[in-house]
Amino acid sequence: IQYIAFYGESTVSNADNDFFVDNVYIRQTPLSAVFTIAPELTSWDFGMVPVGGFAEKEFAVTNTGPGNLIVSSITQTGTNPPFSIVPTPALPWSLTSADPANTFKVVFTPQTAGGPFTTDVTVTYNNGAQATYTISFTGSAYMPATLPITEGWENGQGNWNIVNGTQTNAWYIGAGDATYGPYEGNNFAYISNDGGTTVAYTTNSASVTHIYKDIAFDADCMEFPLSFQWRCRGEGSYWDRMRVYLVDTNVTPVAGTELTTGQVGLDNYNLQTAWTAETITLPGSLSGTVKRLVFSWRNDTSVGNQPPANIDNISLTAVPVPTGPVVAPNLDYPADRQTDLSKNGFYFQFSWNTSGSQPDTYNLYLANVADLDPGYSSDDFFAAAIPYEDISSPYRPSFTYVYGETYVWTVVGSNTAYPDPVFQWP
Repeated sequence: IQYIAFYGESTVSNADNDFFVDNVYIRQTPLSAVFTIAPELTSWDFGMVPVGGFAEKEFAVTNTGPGNLIVSSITQTGTNPPFSIVPTPALPWSLTSADPANTFKVVFTPQTAGGPFTTDVTVTYNNGAQATYTISFTGSAYMPATLPITEGWENGQGNWNIVNGTQTNAWYIGAGDATYGPYEGNNFAYISNDGGTTVAYTTNSASVTHIYKDIAFDADCMEFPLSFQWRCRGEGSYWDRMRVYLVDTNVTPVAGTELTTGQVGLDNYNLQTAWTAETITLPGSLSGTVKRLVFSWRNDTSVGNQPPANIDNISLTAVPVPTGPVVAPNLDYPADRQTDLSKNGFYFQFSWNTSGSQPDTYNLYLANVADLDPGYSSDDFFAAAIPYEDISSPYRPSFTYVYGETYVWTVVGSNTAYPDPVFQWP
């Protein structure tokens, strides 16, 4: 039997010299490689993951003994389960005690709702004798919301997730109070410091809270317009405010912690005491993905102003990619050979429309015939015409017409999927 003692001594009288010992570990010096994995788990539950989303867990393997540790395979049970293994670097591995850790991830990517789904992942290694290490994984899946989405919370919280924790200023769904009520209908989402009774926050109690929903974005879309009504005075510029995020479904909002990626829309939603409309055009690159839409409130411990964040009338829709070439705009007004026009200088309000595949960009071109040669071509026209770009119908340019002069005009349309411009002959 051997005894080990830790002894602290001070040579200074009346001094405060503390001595601490922690995490003492004694073992025999190994004779061969030692398989070490972190975290040292034998089971892991991914919880609920939306269909089309994913969650992952990473493990690090090291050799804490002499000699080489050979990891020959990492395998799973089951036939095509919704789990996959991603080793870094590729197998097999040969590790000495001087080598950094090699890693592998187990990824849960459910394609159907249900569960729990299960698999066992087994690491096979050799440290002088072949051995294995097995971890059991479980996970369940649910269907995310599909487009279009309209939300005014008239039926309560629904399938929105609220993450308040123990924060003083928290999200609630309800009718609000006599001072601050919904934009429309009977309910809305708001921050409250008294369980939802009033729409108010405690300005000297720092809080971060979230409300979110998982959404499956349609495939083959040009864009996804997101709109909502909001109201929030808070404190400028960013001390007390709301922000909007669109993140992967493996990003789980935590009460008291702000998100650091995926912010969309304005930098800060605050300094507005009246209901205000906001539209954020989300890109078509989201097509076919599942994302998490998060509204987050944050305030610090300094001064602030009521009300805190309020949200109502959320709308998220999909704009599909056109299935065929863009249709040229129909020119409505002024019509060809328009008569009964004012003799004095005046402004025109142009209007046009389309049918079939819609352009998403319109450019108006206007030219005086006096600036064109007889028998002019479309190239001649566009070279001489005044352009009014990226406009919508109806449109009134700041241009005064001259009596006795003849003008020609057209509108050119295009969109991202079919960028070649189309137009009717001027």
